[in-house]
Amino acid sequence: MILVRSVAALASAIALVAAVPALADPVALTPMPAKLSTAEGVFPLTAKTRIFVAKGDIEARGVA
Repeated sequence: MILVRSVAALASAIALVAAVPALADPVALTPMPAKLSTAEGVFPLTAKTRIFVAKGDIEARGVA
């Protein structure tokens, strides 16, 4: 349940950034399809959670 909430929070944050025209125009972010599966444990999404982007995309790194 926590994973589903974390994914929903991340999707909301991405949608918010995409809604700002100054940030949405120069950076084209296409998220990979999400896969959810039931597993033991939790995945906390915090300020220390690492988000990976393409190596050459400097602007995407700034958004991530």
